[in-house]
Amino acid sequence: ILMVTTVVPEVAKLYVDLKKELPFLTKILVMVADALKNFWWLFIIGTIAAVLASRRLLATEKMQLEADRLKMKIPLFGVLFTKVYMARFARTMNTLLASGIPMLQALETTRDAVGNKVIAADVTETIAEVRGGKALSVALSKRVHFLSLVPQMTKVGEESGAIDDMLGRCATYFEDEVDEAVKNLSTTLEPVMMIVLGLIVGVIIAAVLGPVYSLVGSGDLGK
Repeated sequence: ILMVTTVVPEVAKLYVDLKKELPFLTKILVMVADALKNFWWLFIIGTIAAVLASRRLLATEKMQLEADRLKMKIPLFGVLFTKVYMARFARTMNTLLASGIPMLQALETTRDAVGNKVIAADVTETIAEVRGGKALSVALSKRVHFLSLVPQMTKVGEESGAIDDMLGRCATYFEDEVDEAVKNLSTTLEPVMMIVLGLIVGVIIAAVLGPVYSLVGSGDLGK
């Protein structure tokens, strides 16, 4: 912002003094600089309005549901979010069942704690089926948003009589997976961010130094 609002206008002023036409890239940055200088208040108001509008939209039940569904479909991040919710579900159920909380009550509490409306809707359907007499593993196996390991570990727990322990192991597995995925993701994103930053700086430098070198080459600066 400092370069665009201070250096670029000086280069533009030089071209005006010499009655030369600005290069296309520099002309665009000059327009950006003028907009930032003259309408900075509009950018601030627009940013605040966008934040308030998005918060108002996300306050509705329908938009929260769509936002939570979108989280689980984002490339790269979708699987990570899903594993976070699986870990949260399994860990909460493990803690509640180990504390002696009845199954249905534990599911209701977990539904409110999982932090995703889509997963919460699946848990609501699971509660209805468990209340109707179905095993938890059977009910969870029908939920499309639940990863298969959750009902599998739940079934092992039901057969061994240690469902809370199996859910605890399931939670630990997903927590480790999330930690590893975050490390790999940060390792991947760092070079990408450096490349993007380098491109931005390169464009600004080209817009600033390009015209200067052009004037030096043509001999106009020496006149």
